[in-house]
This record gives sequence, structure tokens and C-alpha cells, in this order.
Amino acid sequence: MGTPTAIIIGASITGLTGALALKAKGYDVTIVERDATPDAAITAAASDSWTRRGAMHTLQPHVLTARLRNALWAWYPDLVRDMLEAGVWELRFADSLHPGVKADYRPEPDDEKITVLVSRRTTLELVMRRHVERHGIANILAGVQVTSLVVEGSGAPVIVRGVRVKDAAGERELKADIVIDASGRTTKFADELRKAGAAIGEESHASNHCYYTRHYRLNEGESFPVLAGLPAAAFADLTVAALPADNGVIVATIAVFKDDPLLYEKVNRTDVFEAIVKSVPRVWEWLNPAKSKPVSPVMGWANMDFLWRTAVKDDTPQLHNFFFAGDTMLRSNPKYGRGCTCAAFGTHLLAEVLAETADPAERVRRYEAALRSAFRKEWEQLLGVDRSDYARFQVAAGLRTGSAAERLKGRFQDHLQTQAMVVDPGIYRALIKGFYGLASATDWMKSPATWLRILRAAFPNKAKRAIVAPFWVRPSRDDIKRFIETPAAPA
Repeated sequence: MGTPTAIIIGASITGLTGALALKAKGYDVTIVERDATPDAAITAAASDSWTRRGAMHTLQPHVLTARLRNALWAWYPDLVRDMLEAGVWELRFADSLHPGVKADYRPEPDDEKITVLVSRRTTLELVMRRHVERHGIANILAGVQVTSLVVEGSGAPVIVRGVRVKDAAGERELKADIVIDASGRTTKFADELRKAGAAIGEESHASNHCYYTRHYRLNEGESFPVLAGLPAAAFADLTVAALPADNGVIVATIAVFKDDPLLYEKVNRTDVFEAIVKSVPRVWEWLNPAKSKPVSPVMGWANMDFLWRTAVKDDTPQLHNFFFAGDTMLRSNPKYGRGCTCAAFGTHLLAEVLAETADPAERVRRYEAALRSAFRKEWEQLLGVDRSDYARFQVAAGLRTGSAAERLKGRFQDHLQTQAMVVDPGIYRALIKGFYGLASATDWMKSPATWLRILRAAFPNKAKRAIVAPFWVRPSRDDIKRFIETPAAPA
């Protein structure tokens, strides 16, 4: 038998991590990417000049969770070093504590693992792509469109033998032992496979979120402000965040709900965006003109959803030699930061399965079982949080009347994320481990000691009250209405 071959559709983070994983298992990998090769002159610092037409969310904020960061150091230390040399940086747990509470910090042995990689998506992809090319991990066919799949027979299981592609040279077929769909949330191949006879199942839930983002760059000589916990001000009807990225870039984002009659499709106005962030002290300290300058327009991104796709029906695999991966297989609201983690771990699980068995049906069963074991519980937990956040928004926006229980739950949530996490490093550690994928999102609830700390944090001393006071400040909905109705004069 010769070297096994694989075609990956899309040079996304899913596609690139898939290439790394498959190459390690002995595969000859070809990535087919419809976007052009980034110009060799583009540097990591200027990565946003690389147009990624096939990935519209590229300009949104990206954080590689601690779970993924630790895995990348174990799997591909040279790749992580390339990232750090390119300006991606590691944000450690202790570095995100407010100076006013560091005296209360007691390091624990695993605190070093509570570290994330912060960067722009374009920088991550640029570094990963050049690493893959430089080390001969995959042959990347850029500027090439996959028009359809090469399938054999009709009805389940649909057997995939390759892809049909089109570029400046014309149309042709590319054959391979396996094909991986890393083309993202807009994939067209699920429908194509259904038409061929495969019963592809989907569970989908809209999240109703919309994100408006603007990039800023630190002024010369300036540095990122103190983070003091996650650098976001989360309220029932909107979230305002200023996230550090690579090479002195700050990615500012305002997340609202599509059902919001006041905010939806208004925050994309530069004057409204700037007025809101200026009214949130925790964010404005990052974005005021003395600290940084805007370097992009306001960019919107909507149509968020939770998706879980399956190619197994009644224990019968519907496909042979074809696998969905990354966002084509499962996804959640991007605010939970799971996209890159699911992509990287998912493709590595697939590579392990492919190495374990050559039986095409068993490969599908084992792959989907591995994904369910690794991600399904967390996916359901995050879906529950998303629905809870949406219900809370409806009350805050006056779309319905909340019950007494909902109001009490909302007050507790405000206390937890705006006060308790900031004033007590132990609470912050317990919750952030779940957010960063090092523990279940609900593990902290099982700890009586954590609940006691949360109760104590409700009664901070004078110094700690002063620390958290700015975190409660936000523009009222009446304030935002005035921002919208009274446009600011052009600068």
C-alpha cells in the first residue's frame, strides 16, 4: 500500500490544524483554498491587509483557550514559537488580576496552565499557513474553487472519492483516499451529499447575537492597560469588550441581540459605536486617544448559531471517506471562544481514528463518538447559557416582563461576573478554568468553598468597592437612544 492521501477543503484554522494532524499520521495532504495566497510582503504586524474573502469573521476577536494553547505547546512547539515571534502573546492568569487584589493571590501549581494566546485571526492563519508551507506539511492549492464532490454510486452510504475543482487553468478532478470539509459555516457540501442520498442530520439553534467590531492600535510608547479579569463589561442587553491582540492591536467589540429594536443595526455607525465605548470606563481606558487610535471601520457580523451535524443515522454511517470538521461539524456562539479549540481537537481526534482503523464505516462511527465524548456536554451547557442570556436580554430590553426568579438570577449573574471575579482571585480562577476549557463550565458550582467566597465577595471592603465601581458604569438605554438620535459631528 502506498502513502494515504487526503484533500482538505479550506485553508482555515480547521484546515491547517487538520493538515498538521494528518501529516503526523503519514498522510500526503492537499489543501484546496479558494482565496489567493497572501502576498509574501505581508507581515504579521500588518496581517489585516490580507483579505480573507472566504472567512468573513476573520476580523473578529480571537483567543485560543488555555486548553488549546497547552495542547499546541505539546503537539507543535515550533509552531507556537513562530506565533510568539510574530507578535502573538501569552496572557497568563496572574497577569490578568487587578493590582488591588494581587495581595490576596495565592499561586496554585496549575496556574501556569491557565494561559491563553491572544491574537488577530489573520495573524494566526498567516503564521500557521506559512509554517505548514515551510515545513512541507501540505500542498496548498490557492485560488482554487471546489465546485463539487466526486461520488460513487447513489444512496447511503455515499462514497466520496475526491473533489472537482476550478481555477484559471480550467476544471479537473482531484482524487484522494479521504476528503475533509473545512470550508466553514457556509459549506455547501452537506446539501450536495443529501441530494446524493445521504441522510445528514443537523441540530441547529439560533443565538440571535450580532457583533460589531473595530480595531485600534496602541500609540507609540503605550502598553495594554491592566486587564482586571476578562476585559469585557457584560450587561443584560449588550457586552462591550476591548481584547488585546497581537502587535499592539486592540480588538473592540460590542455584542447586541438581533431582536433589540434600539441597538441592532445602529451600532455599526461609527459615532454610536464610539459613544458607547466612551461611556464604559473599563473599555474606554483602552481606547481613548491618549492610549490608542482606530485603524479600521466598524465591522458587523451576525447569523450566529449552534450547530451539531451528524453523518450517522440509526447507527448506520451515511458517508464513506468524507468528514465534516470544525464549523461544518459543530459550532457554538463565538463569544464562548470554542471555535478554534473544537477545530484543532476535532481534527486530531479524526487523525487518531484514521490511524486506528481502515474500515470506512467504523471510521465515521468512531469519529462522531469521539466528538460527542469530547464536546457534546459542553456544547449543551453553552447552549443553555446562551438561551439564558437571551431571556435576560428580553427583560432588560422591555420585550417581556421577567419573573422574580429571573430578576434574582440576573442580580446574581451581575455580581458574579462584575464584582466577585474581580475582587477574589480564587473565584476568578474557579470560573476562568471553565471558560478556558480546563474544566467543565459548571465545575465551580460543585465547590462549597467557592460558594462561600462568592458570598463574601458580596460585601467587599472600601478598597475593593473602589476597584469594582467603574465596572458597573454603562450608558443607559435612554443614553444610547440619544446617541442614535443625535449623531456626533464629524471629527
